[in-house]
Amino acid sequence: MNIDIDFALSLTSIEGWSDTRSDFDALVSYSPTAAFVMEIANEYIGIVSAVSYGAFGFIGSLIIHPSHRGKGFGIQLLRHAQKHLQDLGTSYIMLDAVPDAIALYEHHGFRPVCKSYRLRGRVTGPESRGVREISDMDLPLIYECDRRAFGADRSHFLQKKWMENPELCICLERDDRIVSYAMGSYRENHVRIAPWIVSIPGDSNGDLLRTISYRSEGGTLALGVLETSKDAYSLAQKLSFSEYSYSIRMVFGDQIQSPNESQYAIGSPAKG
Repeated sequence: MNIDIDFALSLTSIEGWSDTRSDFDALVSYSPTAAFVMEIANEYIGIVSAVSYGAFGFIGSLIIHPSHRGKGFGIQLLRHAQKHLQDLGTSYIMLDAVPDAIALYEHHGFRPVCKSYRLRGRVTGPESRGVREISDMDLPLIYECDRRAFGADRSHFLQKKWMENPELCICLERDDRIVSYAMGSYRENHVRIAPWIVSIPGDSNGDLLRTISYRSEGGTLALGVLETSKDAYSLAQKLSFSEYSYSIRMVFGDQIQSPNESQYAIGSPAKG
């Protein structure tokens, strides 16, 4: 059954996650079958998302209401999401698992790849030279830059972010060429940076976060960084970001690509 967004938000709130209505709207507008709700005896009891980019995809937001846990419903939702993606021709499936769920996912054919860190911090400083807001004219270049880094077209999700918070969507130019970008979105008590793509490593990429922080009046920034993105993790440490939690990036199927280090911050655990 297609997802009920109000119910989905009630579950993410129970988990303490920062998902917004816009996050689920983006999933549903990408594909009506990118997210599902589980119903038993006319009662909603769980949700899961399943985003396909063709050859690879992501399972995320797998939550069962606390009153129905321990009854195998989570496994049923996982299997449903896997089958749905495989029916679409998606043979390589990724997800971010909380440590307590690793054994369950391993039992169903997933294997660990790396840690997926959750970092947060505050950065100070004015808007920097060479850093500017992404314009509508920039979007095709941003989409192409993102496709090279991510390995698939997620322009739908990038456009949604840009339309909702254009002031927090920033790019860095060198010699009149966009070499990196970051997109921010407001959450209840922080700004989430997702994604953050860097073509040319260097400390100047921190200026993207300084600009977003400046525009959001110096609030807390949060981002997800894969363990394999060593330059990103090192730069975040220089900017005094600290780890507050982590999950484990896991995969199912024959690996078609290694995580690209130019992905300084993931888009989200649910959709990559």
